[in-house]
Amino acid sequence: MSGSKRDRKRPAGSLIIIGGHESKERDRVILREVARRVKGKLIIATVASHEPEGYFASYERAFAKLDVTDVVELYINERAEALDPKTLEIFEGAGGIFFTGGDQLRIASQIGDTPIEQQVREL
Repeated sequence: MSGSKRDRKRPAGSLIIIGGHESKERDRVILREVARRVKGKLIIATVASHEPEGYFASYERAFAKLDVTDVVELYINERAEALDPKTLEIFEGAGGIFFTGGDQLRIASQIGDTPIEQQVREL
């Protein structure tokens, strides 16, 4: 069946799903595993939060302690931003994306069926 979901190329990257409440200060077991797998820039997606202030900074510090220093934030305040080609530039050189906690439905409503979602899938 040409064009079916089964025919799509599978990404080479890893998908790590966590339940939240990962340690950013002590042992950082989960973040350490994410850091081990990232090859290139890490995108910290704070999309799930309605008020992302502070989320990025805390993860930036935690990942820096794990020698991941090339990090950028992806936050989509309005869905239209996910359709803006300039927003896609953040994915250049990206080796991973980490979604922070919050309202997971907000991720789908902000980036679902947009070029951003396609970039996430390709990554």
